[in-house]
Amino acid sequence: LNSVAGSAQKCTFTPGEGGDTRGCSPPTREELDGYAPGQMTLMGGVDVQWAPIYGKLSLLAEKFVHFDMYGVVGATVVQYKGPAESLADGSPVAGSKSYLTGGGNVGVGLRFFFNRWMTLRTELRDIIYVEKGREPTPSYLRNQILFELGLSFFFPSGS
Repeated sequence: LNSVAGSAQKCTFTPGEGGDTRGCSPPTREELDGYAPGQMTLMGGVDVQWAPIYGKLSLLAEKFVHFDMYGVVGATVVQYKGPAESLADGSPVAGSKSYLTGGGNVGVGLRFFFNRWMTLRTELRDIIYVEKGREPTPSYLRNQILFELGLSFFFPSGS
């Protein structure tokens, strides 16, 4: 879910005869659309995981919780909102356009096993891709840090 951060501010300066007017206010979503970087709308990819660390924790000497720590690396496809194309005369167009680009990701995670087929998973991942910008910077490298907390299921659940 995308939202405008509370710390985001849009500041204006208007010179005038009676004095200059300055002010800052929180931007609306429409004002940021196509201007703010990192407006991801869709992401998909293929990853490889390696889990070199595994073990078990004793809970009050009664139960054992099995866990593993893993690293992940892979290829990613990212859809994001970027600046709309300029008009034929070179003047910018308000609003945004959807772009699709390739990239990569790298991360680390930790799984706690409830049983043989279900785990609690936490992961920290860096999504790296090139995003189109407005002039004078035509494109730049983006890093999006993602934190995930969820359940994983392994199929088939038998043996």
